Amino acid sequence: MKISGKDDPLYAKIVIAVLGVILVFAVYAHIRLYTLGTGLWYDEAALAGNIIDRSVRNMLTQPLSNLQTAPLLYLICVKALTVLFGAGEGVLRVFSLIAFLITLPVQALVMRRALGVAKPFVWFGICMTATFGLYFRYSHELKPYMSDTLFVLAVLLAYWWFREGRIRSVAFAAICCIVILFSAPAAFFIAGVFITEILLRLRRKNLRALFPLFGAGVLVLAVFVLNYLFWIQGSVSVSDMQDWWRNYHFDFFAHSSDTIRHNAEILFELFASLGGWRIPLLVFACGGFVCSLRKRHAVTAAVGASVLLLLVASHLKMYPVYDRLWLFVYALSFVYAALFLSAIFTGLAGGKEKPGPLRTAGRVAAIAASFALLIGCSQLTGYATAEEEVKYPGDVTKPLIEYVREHIKEGEKFVGLGNAHLVVGYNNGYGSLRIGNVSEDNIVYSEKFVIAHDAVCVEAQKKAYVLMYQYNSQLEDLLSELRKTGDIELVMDVHQTRLYYYCSADSILRQSIREDQ
Repeated sequence: MKISGKDDPLYAKIVIAVLGVILVFAVYAHIRLYTLGTGLWYDEAALAGNIIDRSVRNMLTQPLSNLQTAPLLYLICVKALTVLFGAGEGVLRVFSLIAFLITLPVQALVMRRALGVAKPFVWFGICMTATFGLYFRYSHELKPYMSDTLFVLAVLLAYWWFREGRIRSVAFAAICCIVILFSAPAAFFIAGVFITEILLRLRRKNLRALFPLFGAGVLVLAVFVLNYLFWIQGSVSVSDMQDWWRNYHFDFFAHSSDTIRHNAEILFELFASLGGWRIPLLVFACGGFVCSLRKRHAVTAAVGASVLLLLVASHLKMYPVYDRLWLFVYALSFVYAALFLSAIFTGLAGGKEKPGPLRTAGRVAAIAASFALLIGCSQLTGYATAEEEVKYPGDVTKPLIEYVREHIKEGEKFVGLGNAHLVVGYNNGYGSLRIGNVSEDNIVYSEKFVIAHDAVCVEAQKKAYVLMYQYNSQLEDLLSELRKTGDIELVMDVHQTRLYYYCSADSILRQSIREDQ
């Protein structure tokens, strides 16, 4: 059954119109969140320090500081934007927003052209991507995760163009080389694409067709190896980075109940943001994947090969299984879930015959299931109306730092506890130890997360604003310690990020004496 253009039946046009309204509203919500200008959270500020506070030459020297890693061309693009337009939050994040906006039409093309999804279900797929919570978060964050999703889909689309003869092997290789420098997970999809295409051509015993493919493959492999040796290896080999991700590696050769349980837990946790809807989504997505393989879609075979390669890489402790690192997997899940429902819908079309009541009921059920899945997986209402949804608890420092800048006086200090040096450095200038209209340096950092050490650091300042950054679990213990030597009061609390003012007992006494006199 053809579901496109002027041949759309009335109900299909109504479905597409409804989904079109949802899509427009979702895009508006993404842009709205971007324009709110929320301050950088810790991980963004950690990466921003490598971009803003370094020259281009130093920025391109691995490993990056603050346990950060990012693709080479991503850093260069963001650095170029800051040189041209300044280093505000909006400039740093605009690459991710643009990547999200381009992702939607690219996903639509993959679904419609490469996989043959019926038009109403193409709209379902892109609406699920546009309304998904993690895409709301990462579409305006200084991280390459959103662009990873774009480049993974772009590789699949380019592969389809290549197989259809729309681009030659040289152009396909050039696209792949550029993508490798933009996205780490997309590089695995490029490998999956080449492996799939080689196997398909061997299966057809078309040996002559292998020569241009091998030529393109050698060029792409050379770029991949050079990128790994001179860029990626410098970050993945850092011991602290390996320790951070040590519990998120897939054991590809599970040999015990513990490793099987570990694999199941990290894969299940990967879809935790979908709550109870992850089960029907994964069931539909697996169904769509199988349907697509039965139709011999080369793109789907490449997706399967690529995911296997990623799991092998995870087993080798080279690529952890974690939601933001696998952000592309949600778009792919939406693609194949929509494909499955589309297959049910078109399979019940009945050819030129008028569909009977059972077929009609089945097709209505397919559309109803699509809407149910969209509503269940969507987080549009929360992100469209509230700023709080995109804030990490304990990580909203911008209004607190602005308050200190406006109110701090001569003789007062600003103490940043925890990892505050990164967010304060971005908001106040990297390397600067002075905030506000004062004549002397007044910023002090304590990064120990040790109560005794931090208490001594605060007490030594006599009068100080204290930013309790990422200091939630031990907060009451620290406050109790500080109250032994003075008075500490809460000044601001923004989304569990707290600013206090400390005044030592000695300072309180001197102030009381002056007032009495």
